[in-house]
Amino acid sequence: MKNVVITVILSMVVTPSFAQKNEKFATFGFNGGINRSNLSFSSQEVNGDNITNDLGYRFGLISNFQITKRISLAPKAELSFGSSAFSSTTENLVSPNNLEILGHLKYKLRKGSLSPYIIVGPNFRIPILGANRDDLIPTKKNVALDIGFGLDLPIFKYRISPEIRYSFGLMDINSDASVTDMKYHNIALVLNLSGRK
Repeated sequence: MKNVVITVILSMVVTPSFAQKNEKFATFGFNGGINRSNLSFSSQEVNGDNITNDLGYRFGLISNFQITKRISLAPKAELSFGSSAFSSTTENLVSPNNLEILGHLKYKLRKGSLSPYIIVGPNFRIPILGANRDDLIPTKKNVALDIGFGLDLPIFKYRISPEIRYSFGLMDINSDASVTDMKYHNIALVLNLSGRK
């Protein structure tokens, strides 16, 4: 009987703490922002090819899975619309529309709801929309490394997080034999809105 009473008391004490922990484990939301393309070649092109980089925009779905009080996994899925172009005799758009799957690891610099944070992680880009257009240079899927900073701001029942990040393209994205060694990088400024922990 004594063991049963102890078990019941322990379960009454432990169960609420587990329930509370589970409620705080995951949050979801959405984001939107602007990005600036930074298309580049690793080596100098001999024919004087010209690259144009400009502003675009992005929006997507975000999530946050808490691992410790300061570390969380923050995966995102974003649609990005860029405006890079490459011209030699004619101007061609490069990777204007992408689906980006981001696997960010987030580290908060201080505990609590109001905190600056650092993110780092892989970014898997898939070119989408308009693949058959004549003014597009055909591109391949791309893997990039993202590094960024942000700030969690609690507002009522929500959390708003302005975030800036740079995405370093790691692969040659070009699938046209006439152009080689093309890397796609970008810088993004986004506003994340999610449930508050």
